[in-house]
Formats: sequence, C-alpha cells, structure tokens
Amino acid sequence: MKRLILSTLTAAILGASAAASADNLSIGFADPLSSLDPQLNNHAGDRSVALHFWDLLIENKWNKLQPGLAVSWKPLDSTTWEFKLREGVKWQDGTPFTADDLIYSYTRARAVPGSVATYAGYLRTIDTMTAKDPLTLIVKTKAPNPDLPLNLASVHVVSKHVGEKSTTEDYNSGKAMIGTGPYKFVSYTPGDRVIMERNDGYWGEKATWDKVNYRYINNAAARTAALLAGDVDVIDKVSVSDLAKLQKAANISVYPYDGLRVMILQPSFNPAPNQYITDNNGKPLDKNPLLDVRVRQALNLAINRKAITD
Repeated sequence: MKRLILSTLTAAILGASAAASADNLSIGFADPLSSLDPQLNNHAGDRSVALHFWDLLIENKWNKLQPGLAVSWKPLDSTTWEFKLREGVKWQDGTPFTADDLIYSYTRARAVPGSVATYAGYLRTIDTMTAKDPLTLIVKTKAPNPDLPLNLASVHVVSKHVGEKSTTEDYNSGKAMIGTGPYKFVSYTPGDRVIMERNDGYWGEKATWDKVNYRYINNAAARTAALLAGDVDVIDKVSVSDLAKLQKAANISVYPYDGLRVMILQPSFNPAPNQYITDNNGKPLDKNPLLDVRVRQALNLAINRKAITD
C-alpha cells in the first residue's frame, strides 16, 4: 500500500503508509484537541475526532446535505420543521436512539460549561423542540430559517441517558464516550493521541479499519518525518516546503482537493507572469493587468451586490 498524505494550502492532501497493516491505521493530524466532549468547543481538531464517535442529524458532504440520523426533513410552515429519524440506530451500549436524544443534545450544546467556542450560534433560531413520536422531531424557530438543516449538520448528537449524568471530564475519561458513530472509544492521552476501534454495530457503512491510532503532531516537519519513516500512514496539512519532496517519493501519494472556505480574497500585485491570469487561449499574460487600478475598479463594478444580498 502506498503512503498517503493530506495537506492544506488552497487545497488539502491525504495519505496512508506501507507500515499500515490490513487492519490498523495510524493518522498524524495537525490540529490540537481541546476535549473529547463533542459539544464543548467548535474547534477543527475536536470536530475531526468527534466525527469518528458521534453522528449528525444531517450530513454535509461534498457541499450537499445528505441523510444522517435523519432520513428526511421538510418545512411544515415558515417556522416549523419536521425531521424523520432513522430506524434501528442504537447507542453503543444498546440503548435505542430517539428524538429525545436530539432535544437533549441541542439544549445542552447551547450552554456547555467551560466552552470557549460554543455551538450555540447554529441553534440560535430554535424556539421549541418536541418529539411527535420516538422517530419524529418537530422544531419551531423564532423566525423563518431556511438554513436550519444546514445549521444542524454542524452539531454532533450525544445521548440523553448518558449525557444528562455526565460532565466534560466524563467524556475525556471515556466514561461518557457512548456514541452512535462508526468507531468506539479505546483511550485518550491528552496532547498525544486518541485510540479507537471499529463499531461493528454501526448502522451505516462498515468502517474500513479495525483500529485507528489518531496522533497529534503539531509540527509540520515532524508530521512529514513520521510519514516518511512509516510511523504514521496518513498526515494532513503538509508544509509547502515539503510538498515537492513528498510528491516525488515513490511510496507516497498526495491527494489535493478543492476547499469550500475562503479566508481572504485579494488581487495579486506580483508583476511577474501568473499561471491563473491568462488570455482567452489560456496563455499567461506577460504583464499582470491587476496592477492597473482601472482594471481593479472594473472588477469592483462588475460585482452583482444585489444578487449576493438576495
């Protein structure tokens, strides 16, 4: 098996190693983990780990909403939504998943003690939640919110029967790590790694790996070194300075993909030819036209602000 890599520039890159057995996978990831409590902090590292243990009501994959714990959803009127839930889903202790778990989860996520990056913003328009029956959730909003399904695709669902008697420390210790996700908790070493094993009772597609070793390696050079040495099978956020070397390595595969997030967008003021600034035949221009203020003004005038607002 080739080693794979996941790097983020304007894109990202993923990879897996020859050192991986057929049953186990070791991942070197860059983002720190503040807690195993999936509702404590809306941090990249926390979310990346949480998706292995916990499910979402609705999945947002490939920029498209898809069924998760809900198989369908629809508005009943301008401020009322109905969510039909998946049958046969069980928590990893065998307890059936119901609409009451969602009501508990979304109530808890609004005010988790100690949160510094709350999920409450995704839930701010919710007025009331009721369980019409064990597999039907009715949500009323304070005002029309067509984005409610998208909002709920960002908040992981925890169980009521475990969660209501647990604290964030119980999640970190593993005591409350009873999810519905594709993997089960094995151990957590803060600042180092999370070990997980496949949940054979998972309602969805069977997970590929028997065990996963999810290691925190914050230094980009150290992640690259670990991959090249075969200590890990997959890394993310590859350093720009390491990219060319990894692309040339015979046992490494680099997979870039387009991102959906824009942090900053500005014209290039580099006078040198730019591969993205071309003529109609795709040939790079000898001079960067964005250096001309009139060109930038023309682009500014061409923005359809009304369409964006609408």
